[in-house]
Amino acid sequence: METATQPSPPTPDDFQITAADIAVFEERQRRLESLKPKLSFALSAAVIALIGLLQTDWKSVVSDGFLSASTYIELLLMLLGWCFFSLIGTIFTALLLINPLIKFVLSRTPHAGAIRRYNAAVAGFRAWLARTRRDWWTGLSGLRFEEELSRLFRAAGWDARVTRASGDGGIDILGSRAGVKFIAQCKNHKLPIGPAVARELYGTLLASEAQHAILASVSGFTKGVRDFAKGKPIELIDLDWIIRKHMEHDVSWKSLVSPTTERKSRIRISLRRSI
Repeated sequence: METATQPSPPTPDDFQITAADIAVFEERQRRLESLKPKLSFALSAAVIALIGLLQTDWKSVVSDGFLSASTYIELLLMLLGWCFFSLIGTIFTALLLINPLIKFVLSRTPHAGAIRRYNAAVAGFRAWLARTRRDWWTGLSGLRFEEELSRLFRAAGWDARVTRASGDGGIDILGSRAGVKFIAQCKNHKLPIGPAVARELYGTLLASEAQHAILASVSGFTKGVRDFAKGKPIELIDLDWIIRKHMEHDVSWKSLVSPTTERKSRIRISLRRSI
């Protein structure tokens, strides 16, 4: 059986940047992130202190005398309130002011846009690569397996959606392929699926408006299941099929690389023509 060739990971050259450009960007990002809590607290504290100073009745404080106990109690309460509201305000300051400021400063770094696209492409490739491992699929929860399989169906050009967790009548995914409606049941059990599950799915298919059924299992199927499915509109999907289809169709991360690569190709062609 032919297996899909594994694509190469994105490289800085695909985005017309260098490792040095990335290092400069990451160092600036690290420094700004380390300054974020300090800047957030300082700005928040300054604003709260200014509001407190403006709202305090200083004439009353002076008239009462700085040595009176009530004055010290009032000042202590003011200090505690300043600390509390400064800490609370730090969160909002970071979200509303410091984070946008950091993004703006980082955007002024040379090649910032290309570096962000490169990082996104690398993250996308790593997520894609993880899905080529059997242990990644076998480690999914039941609902997550349904969502990932539905996502893979859509990547292959099918219409597919996960049904509700309850009241689905044993149907995990509804969809259509080349105009043919199908239902799918997903099993991520540790042991191979037995014929009872296939018989149940076939009964559900007959009672539905679909014309085709898919039984997907990460642990494979017993011979009884394969014998039962023969001659019936039931398709058995195992982990080998899932990984193969993933490698063939689920390459959305490439869209982050292609535009720059195409621009580079056009530049190279124009350079050749000008020589």
